[in-house]
Amino acid sequence: MLRQFSCTNFRNIQVENMELGRINLLIGPNNAGKSNLIRALSFCGNMISAGTSETTGFLSEVQRNGFSEMLKKGGKNSEIRMGWQIALKDQNVNYTLSFDTGKDQKDFRVTNESLDSVESLPECDHPFNFFRCHQEQAGTGRFSTALKMGQKNKRATAEVSQYETVLLQFDKLVIQNQELLEQPYIRETIFTMLEELRAYLRRFYSYSSSGFDFSAIRQLCSPQSDGAVLKKDGSNLVNLYERLCTEDKAFAKRFKQKMKSLIPDLTDIRVVKGLDKIGMQLVRQQGKFLLSEVSDGTIEALLLALLFSMPPGDSPSLLAIDEPEVNLHPAWQKLFARWVQTSGNIAQCFISTHSPDFLDEFTEGFLGGKVNLYVYDPIGKNSFRALDRERMEEALEGGWFLGDLYRVNDPAIGGWPW
Repeated sequence: MLRQFSCTNFRNIQVENMELGRINLLIGPNNAGKSNLIRALSFCGNMISAGTSETTGFLSEVQRNGFSEMLKKGGKNSEIRMGWQIALKDQNVNYTLSFDTGKDQKDFRVTNESLDSVESLPECDHPFNFFRCHQEQAGTGRFSTALKMGQKNKRATAEVSQYETVLLQFDKLVIQNQELLEQPYIRETIFTMLEELRAYLRRFYSYSSSGFDFSAIRQLCSPQSDGAVLKKDGSNLVNLYERLCTEDKAFAKRFKQKMKSLIPDLTDIRVVKGLDKIGMQLVRQQGKFLLSEVSDGTIEALLLALLFSMPPGDSPSLLAIDEPEVNLHPAWQKLFARWVQTSGNIAQCFISTHSPDFLDEFTEGFLGGKVNLYVYDPIGKNSFRALDRERMEEALEGGWFLGDLYRVNDPAIGGWPW
């Protein structure tokens, strides 16, 4: 689980040690940086699956974000820094990544990368460092060889590319560098930890409602094994749905129940086949409808229902969605808010929104400490600040909802452009 996130100099984002819970909501006006925060938060997860034969995972993600637009306008230096505090199976770790920007993609390079424990040992005044790269000398990584924390910690050194992260080149480093290969702690403990970290980040999925390609989703498609996860444009919806139904019968039931809560007369959801193509068909009392015959809102609901119905082995470790309320009727927004809070297959959510109807349904969860809410802060040190529960308690316990306070532009919650 992601415990904290920090980011400096990325577009218009400045956050330091942003505390995250299981459900996290983000509100603010247009151009406040909500989408940019999700981009930053998702950088490592996207990077892990972004590599191609032509470039590295790091440079691919830089390109996807737009290398000429990544640096904060008016920034005092050219370095972007990001940090993720993640609870792994046996301990909490801080993974930090800093990189320099330039006029062209070839100028981008990692300037600092490190993995540290969060907690300091009783006999130490600082957290244990597993590795750090480029800090003392560009192109050089220094890796801990201590068999346990607290032991005298000699370092093994290795040449490390600045155009890829250690997160993605560590396996090759260990194989190619004899000094690393001969150290049991590096070969076993650090290797295992990085495997776990990559596995977590690999299932860190982010989507934007504006990024869904409804035209492509409506088209009949060729039956194929089209990826293990939903693509960012949603275009593999039907193929992924068919695969999940085949592999997990309970998935189809969960998915149908969610869609039936939105469309009460829905009786079945089918994959139809013909002429070497497949499509999805919604069976209702009033007739049968292919995706080419339904609204954008219905297709978006299908995409969200799929994400919140996925089997445990396929479900995200963290799901970030930018403005999921787009195209959804207010009544559907409220039902989707309940999915977020009751679906057990999503370990953690991060959602940006403009919708007061959507916010209303999180009032009880916010008061009970189960939902975190972050609001745009144009004058604070950080781009977004956590909404103070104690400050809001009187109004919310007095009958107001979060969406009500948003509608009237209460200064505590803000969110309006003026």
